[in-house]
Amino acid sequence: MVRENCLVGGEDQKIMNPNPALQPPAATSRAAVADPALGGITRMAFLDKLKRMVQEPQPPHASTPREECDALLDEPIKMALRLIEAHGSHIPFCLAITTAGERTNIAADDTEIRDADVLFESVRQHALTAIRDRQIRAVALANNVRYHRADDSTPRESIQVTIDHLRDRACTCYLPYRITGGRVVPEELFTTDPVERLFTDNTTFIAGSGGEVTTL
Repeated sequence: MVRENCLVGGEDQKIMNPNPALQPPAATSRAAVADPALGGITRMAFLDKLKRMVQEPQPPHASTPREECDALLDEPIKMALRLIEAHGSHIPFCLAITTAGERTNIAADDTEIRDADVLFESVRQHALTAIRDRQIRAVALANNVRYHRADDSTPRESIQVTIDHLRDRACTCYLPYRITGGRVVPEELFTTDPVERLFTDNTTFIAGSGGEVTTL
């Protein structure tokens, strides 16, 4: 079973994945290869970074739904780029805003299970549960995929972030990247229809337009 580290209301909770055999209905991803000897951010440092991030003070004015979505896109991309530079890919994770306006996160623990598809589905299911329980109002679900656009058949390794908000439109963003000389070089960020709308009564996978996600 995969354990997850979820920070809700300022306390860590260890959550057991109820069904680790589930496969995600959306994009499949490449499993991250853990190597404690690598420089840069480690797995534990990644979880600690998420904890510190969600505890940072919020701006004094009330953010609009669009501002919340923009912030939720920016933060996971920065974190994913750091993980890719250190490990070659990143484990699936989720950043969210609670209904009370607090930051929270869901991050898979890959110390026992390395299958990135299983880890992604575990994070996704916990996010959906929090939505159904009316605990969160905005979510950013990050995954490491290979994406190829309709106008270009060359698959590119990409950071995939699906953004959804209770009071705004959902979308899926892709940031293709390449690794050159040990450095991550991001390309142009682009947006497609959401691969999944999370804030619905009946959450259903829908295909994004403009390209195809393939297995890494």
